[in-house]
Amino acid sequence: MVDDSGSDSGEKKPVVESHGDVIGSTSPLFLHPSDTPSQVFVADLLTDMNYGKCSVEISNALLAKNKLGFVLGTIPRPASGEHLNAWTRCNAMVVGWLRQAMSRDIRSSLSTGFTAKQIWDELQERFSTGSLPRRYKIRRQLRALRQDRTFVSTFYAKLKRLWDDWLTLMLIMKNK
Repeated sequence: MVDDSGSDSGEKKPVVESHGDVIGSTSPLFLHPSDTPSQVFVADLLTDMNYGKCSVEISNALLAKNKLGFVLGTIPRPASGEHLNAWTRCNAMVVGWLRQAMSRDIRSSLSTGFTAKQIWDELQERFSTGSLPRRYKIRRQLRALRQDRTFVSTFYAKLKRLWDDWLTLMLIMKNK
């Protein structure tokens, strides 16, 4: 907006509109102009079989965006005040990111209107209960794994994937 009234020299002076406190880029309530709820920041969408890996990937992405506290509950909703609108916008953005990180079946099974924390907790509760069959399956795959005629690098990649799955599963069960 430009103010050209009362100017003796004919210069147009910018008018700065104040909208309360400006939220700094290091605040978890800051949203970058390029952030959209439809962004996908995981390589593989959350399915019934990859909760462990996907939850780690989502956590890392949210940490990088300074929004992990929305799903952990460490950035609580303000009761009122100047930051309530900013918190509401950020929560809606994180909810959008979470929903975009899910397969269509999982996304459609969630109710709408949840906070990011409620969605995160529901996903954790839903998928960590299936850990025992998954644990059995990984142990069976580890025992059956043989190098045979495959390259060492191929064998190691399979072994490493199973180890990573196992460690992620143990982390989920520990946090349950």
